[in-house]
Amino acid sequence: MLWSIRINAVLAELAQRGEVAAAKHFGPATFSGKERRTMKYDVAQIIGAVLVIIGGQGAIGQLIDHEKQALLVWVPGGWVPKVIIYVVVIVIGVLLAGWAHTKAKALGRRK
Repeated sequence: MLWSIRINAVLAELAQRGEVAAAKHFGPATFSGKERRTMKYDVAQIIGAVLVIIGGQGAIGQLIDHEKQALLVWVPGGWVPKVIIYVVVIVIGVLLAGWAHTKAKALGRRK
């Protein structure tokens, strides 16, 4: 809350000094309403990519070293259920990233 008060004070000072372009660039109106709505697809695509990375590293780690505990130490049943969970995380990540990319492309944010 305090940082937003400070930012508003800096923006007001920039506007008073005639640096309107800088105030507009760094102000809260940097993104239009449409850009704010479509940024959620960017965030969803990033989350999907992170899930693919985590799942891929976990699955490869389990295939190379069956005794590796990593994130799924709490899963009973050996390494097969762990590999299956990691593969499911990969699939969820791919589907989420693909869906977000398609939505962003439909809105003109991707080529």
